[in-house]
Amino acid sequence: DAESAKLIGNAISKNPGYLKLRRIRAAQNIAKTLSLSSNRAFLDAQALMINIADPKFDASTEELERKKR
Repeated sequence: DAESAKLIGNAISKNPGYLKLRRIRAAQNIAKTLSLSSNRAFLDAQALMINIADPKFDASTEELERKKR
């Protein structure tokens, strides 16, 4: 676990876009799981913290990139 945390930290410091990719992949996995379920689910993307259409989504990774410089 410690080594994986270190690798993720290095990936984020080198390229903040890594966070975007991880969030998009998480959204895809959640959507796939829900699509395979026979139940109905009403979820708010903001509550799941995967609202990738929100301008704040890009702003947070851009802020990390500015701090890196």
